[in-house]
Order: sequence, then structure tokens, then C-alpha cells
Amino acid sequence: MEKIIGGIKHDCYPLTPAQMVHMYTLQLSPTDEIVNIGTGTFLKTDLNISVLREALNRAVERCEAMRMRIWREPETDKLWQYIVPYKN
Repeated sequence: MEKIIGGIKHDCYPLTPAQMVHMYTLQLSPTDEIVNIGTGTFLKTDLNISVLREALNRAVERCEAMRMRIWREPETDKLWQYIVPYKN
């Protein structure tokens, strides 16, 4: 279903049941950490930052899930998901 968000037309889709569970959990949680588990790693080597940046940009370009946004429709309070175009 097409929706205009911030003046831009987007193809929007209803949330999946799994996404709805996450949104419900967030509403009842006193903090956002309930569904946000961070991880990290330490590398003991020199990094070529420009190569790392290019690799991350390629991953974001290929993976629509990294560009997915959730929007609450003001008139109905319904949640929708949409994909923003890749911008380098």
C-alpha cells in the first residue's frame, strides 16, 4: 500500500507477527534493552578504514533489512514497514 511519509511516497507493508511481538514488548518494557542485545569484537590488527567502510556500505546496499523503517500512521495509529532507498 502506498503511503506518503515525510513528503516521499513509499510502498508500505503491514508488520509481520514477529515484528508485532517486538513492538508490543517495547511498549511494555521500562527500557529498550529487552529486545536490543548488543555485541562487539576487538581486533588486534591494523584496519584499512576505507575498505571497512566500503564493505559496510555494500552490505547495507544489498540487505534491505538494514534499510527497513517502521512508521506509525497518525490517522489510524497503525504500524507499517517500508524500505528506504540506498544512499552512499
